[in-house]
Amino acid sequence: MLIPLATLAVMLLLLFSGVLVGSALGISFFVGIAPVLEEAVFKAVGTTVFTSTTLFTMVAIPLFILLAELIVTSGLSNILYSAISKIIMGVIPGGLLQVNLGTCTVFAALCGSSTAGAAAMGRLAYSEVAIKRKYDKALTIGTLTAGGTIGILIPPSIPMIVYGSFAEISISTLFLAGIIPGLILAFLFSMLVFILVKLNPKLMGEYVATVSIRQRLQGVLMLAPFGVLILLMLGSIYAGVATPTEAAGLGASGVIVLMLIYRLCSRKVLMNSLVASARLTSAIFFIFIGAQAITKVLAYYHIPPMIEEWATDLSYIKLVLIICFIYLVLGCLFDGLSLLLVTLPFILPLADGAGIDLYWLGILVTVLVEIGMLTPPVGMNLYVVQAVTKEPIGMIIRGSAPFIVCQVIVAAIIIAFPGIVLFITSPK
Repeated sequence: MLIPLATLAVMLLLLFSGVLVGSALGISFFVGIAPVLEEAVFKAVGTTVFTSTTLFTMVAIPLFILLAELIVTSGLSNILYSAISKIIMGVIPGGLLQVNLGTCTVFAALCGSSTAGAAAMGRLAYSEVAIKRKYDKALTIGTLTAGGTIGILIPPSIPMIVYGSFAEISISTLFLAGIIPGLILAFLFSMLVFILVKLNPKLMGEYVATVSIRQRLQGVLMLAPFGVLILLMLGSIYAGVATPTEAAGLGASGVIVLMLIYRLCSRKVLMNSLVASARLTSAIFFIFIGAQAITKVLAYYHIPPMIEEWATDLSYIKLVLIICFIYLVLGCLFDGLSLLLVTLPFILPLADGAGIDLYWLGILVTVLVEIGMLTPPVGMNLYVVQAVTKEPIGMIIRGSAPFIVCQVIVAAIIIAFPGIVLFITSPK
């Protein structure tokens, strides 16, 4: 028991010291395996790492990353934003703030990346909304940071792919389970903006939009290709025609077709997108390999069965609250994917021991990870938006804080009414 504790202590020490997550996991692995040094153990670890990183489902991650990069780099995100602004403006109080949230929601249904959504909308919308149109800066930023988090709850979702691979459950089913909670979150964000601008109309500045019926129809036509692409991707998954990986490939190919149609495709755009995708994919897989190695070390020392046995002595609600506490605290210190990869080797045995549905837990954990993306000091979306807006971090935190309440409400709804997830995942 001393060696696993030493492994965990080294891992935490390295992580809190600012060492790269992948490196911290790798060093901790060698601390745990050093006393053994058996060839069979290293072979088992190597086999596990190779098998897990070459799974067909894992290929979806670089494809979804590429899809997001292509949309942002090519300028298709500008067309998407313009289309949604024509449709939404004047319909729901909140003006361009609602457009920010609407665009983030559609972007989420395309690529499943929180930081990509926040970065894309931050570059695209902030100067137009807050600077040019005089909307409240803090609230504008809040719609961008919070809107980006929708990307990992509404399918497709990169964190869900990682979770599903670790938990060895159907990623397609997990995607389907995230739709209703994702739409509830988007609705709550929209209602929050609605209430805030009703209470204080000055938050919208002096800009009042008038959109004609013809312009709205133009917006619908502009949005239609994106809608078709989303239907092809998600529809093919749920119809059983394609796996998430094949749907990701279909989506990336479809985006390239749209780039050609809009004459936004060039060698420079393709190369920049490919390079950026390769860098991010490498970083994710580096962490994933370290997490898989740590999982094997824990299994060697029989830690998962011990965790499961301990979990059987806890009540269901106590265990759920412990899991929530872990993610809410660590979410302040780690980015979303790193948090998942560091915690899942410990959380999944807990869930197994208590008989918690892994699909339900996956959706709850995804919402908790979303909250971490908006909570300082290491809320990733806060710093992504700060990088593109150059505004003080204090303003960004202040603008994002009200939206955390909506995320907490969604987490509470999932806990109080598990049926919104289980009615999809439970066998009929």
